[in-house]
Amino acid sequence: MNGQYNEAYADAQKMTNVAPASMIGYARVGHLLSMYGHQISSTVGADGDEHSSRSNNNRNFRASQQQQQRQQHHHKTNPQPIEETNNISSLEISRQGRKHYQTNQYSMEETNKDLERIGNGGGGVRTKLLRINTSDPLRSFPDGITKTIITLLPQNDRLVCIQVSKLWRKEILSCAEAWQSLLLGFYRVNNIPLIHLLHFLYDHVKTLRIGSRTTENIQSHIFKALQNGYFLNIQALSLYAPEKTVIQNMDQYTADISNALYSIRNTLTRLNINFSRDYDINPTITIATILESCRNLADLIYHNTNTELSTFIGNLATLDNHRHLVSLELNAEAISKQDIESIIQICRQLRRINIGNYCGDIAVLDMFLTQTATSNLEILGINKYVIDGVPQLTEKEDSNWRETGLRVLWITQKFSDELSVSYETKIFQLMHQNRTTLEAVNVTLPRTTTTMNNEIFKLDHPDLNFEKIKSLTFYSSPNIMNRFQIYQSVRKSITLKHLELGGLPSTDKLADILLKKPPLERLSIIGRSEADEYLTNSESLNKLFARYLSFSLLESLHLERQLKVSDVTLITVAGIKSLKKITFIDLPLVSTNDIKNFFYIIGYHLTNVSLENMTCITDDVLAVLGEQGNDLSSVTLENLDRVTDQGVKTLIDTSRLRLEMLRIRRCKKTTEDCKVDPQRKIKYIDYA
Repeated sequence: MNGQYNEAYADAQKMTNVAPASMIGYARVGHLLSMYGHQISSTVGADGDEHSSRSNNNRNFRASQQQQQRQQHHHKTNPQPIEETNNISSLEISRQGRKHYQTNQYSMEETNKDLERIGNGGGGVRTKLLRINTSDPLRSFPDGITKTIITLLPQNDRLVCIQVSKLWRKEILSCAEAWQSLLLGFYRVNNIPLIHLLHFLYDHVKTLRIGSRTTENIQSHIFKALQNGYFLNIQALSLYAPEKTVIQNMDQYTADISNALYSIRNTLTRLNINFSRDYDINPTITIATILESCRNLADLIYHNTNTELSTFIGNLATLDNHRHLVSLELNAEAISKQDIESIIQICRQLRRINIGNYCGDIAVLDMFLTQTATSNLEILGINKYVIDGVPQLTEKEDSNWRETGLRVLWITQKFSDELSVSYETKIFQLMHQNRTTLEAVNVTLPRTTTTMNNEIFKLDHPDLNFEKIKSLTFYSSPNIMNRFQIYQSVRKSITLKHLELGGLPSTDKLADILLKKPPLERLSIIGRSEADEYLTNSESLNKLFARYLSFSLLESLHLERQLKVSDVTLITVAGIKSLKKITFIDLPLVSTNDIKNFFYIIGYHLTNVSLENMTCITDDVLAVLGEQGNDLSSVTLENLDRVTDQGVKTLIDTSRLRLEMLRIRRCKKTTEDCKVDPQRKIKYIDYA
């Protein structure tokens, strides 16, 4: 029925032909016409059907053969709502002058009278109307509700609804709120109808995203529309260039991009340009030309991992200060201190910098340690690749009183060993320098040799105390963790909500500290790969989780490589009613009975479960998880050697309809047959 009225109507008529004595076909015809905005009646009743004519609760009447033939002939010649045929009428609702929540239905009293007249007998063929108490939402709902419905529909669904009728087409295309964000060239996005409808949408679009699946012809069409100034209100443009082999004339393509940017320079505030790895970027599209043209640009994302940043940075020396750019994200093959410094010198208002594919130029860190040119900087990300996890900017309440310093530090780059000592030292200096302002820290330090650890130990690093920390994620080797006692950095913080520590030699000290602090909402404790005397003491964790029982705040728990975490710990954790998400990885002392009892107790509350490298997980455990998981929406199974296809299917069969995502990774006894979901309970099953 997706906009194909004639085909749907023909199918419904076939049903009446195949089974003329059944009401199913006639009900389908009535429902179809009603759905397309035509309030119609359905023929009912026939002589000799005493049961149907006398039951007020059973409306399965039969139409006489003569009446049926007239109705079929009418629809075959003119498939429109019936106007007048003997006792058969249609009711039309006019949009003009309609009132809020106007409906087209008979009162119960009238309906009862109609049924009574039918049941009282009478000569000849008896037919009567059954009013359908539904109507076209665009005709019956208030404008505000109709607009909300249209806005909430996905883009592809709106394109289908446009085909229903002229009224729907007019209302949907004129709904500005629905078309403020427009997608082209993404997976499952239908480009062709959008191109033909663009002239209706130009004024509505504020955010335009052009994906890598867009053909060169469509991209050319969009660029010309941008150059001609048709997108009057566009504020954000994201361009994901297709593969280089798709572009016939690279010079023309890059020139079109440059001309398009110049045409929308006055309204554009956010720009995202992403080139695939096979591009040798044309120097006409440089950061310098973008900043020179788009003076109102506040957010710039530029990805081109095929070349060094110096290749497409351009000549910034001749530019005036850019007053609006506050967020900069760059991904390149290599990024140097000189590159970043030249940008910072003309963009003094930068509050967020996210650098991807950082080559290891330690001098870049020196620049941020001085804080002379980056006094407004709040978020700093230096990563191997640009990732989505680095937080975005929030509205700045008052720049006059905010304390100078970083709010977010996100560094996950792994350097080679010869750079590790200097790198780690500067990271700790950066954290210490911003310890009073940092709210979120996500740092991964490389594993270093014993010799390098000794070099670090000789350096004087002051104790870290994050006063305003809300989220702390820190991964390093046990020696580094023990030397700097990173878990003690949260001692004075009363704002910490999320703690994730990897490489801990022992959790005793951490548990003692957390016992004296307000309870967390998210906790992740990852131990060592090797088993030695520093491994987790379950008694300390038991005390911590027992304290959390009375607070109902802990929502997410991740335990990994924790020796001595057994049934006592799990049963204690199971009593935390607020817990929604769990991740258990490599807990060797947990038995099958322990984990089954755990799911028996807490299964009703869990929404997300991830189990990895757990020898205790069997098909029986999955059956318990499915039976108990009323609210379960996501399950991940990885490296589970005792799980079979039958166990996965049991999980699917016993789980409730809420289960949407099932991921299966490297489970030796499973095959792709476990992806089959005959009852279609799960929206997505990912198997590898």
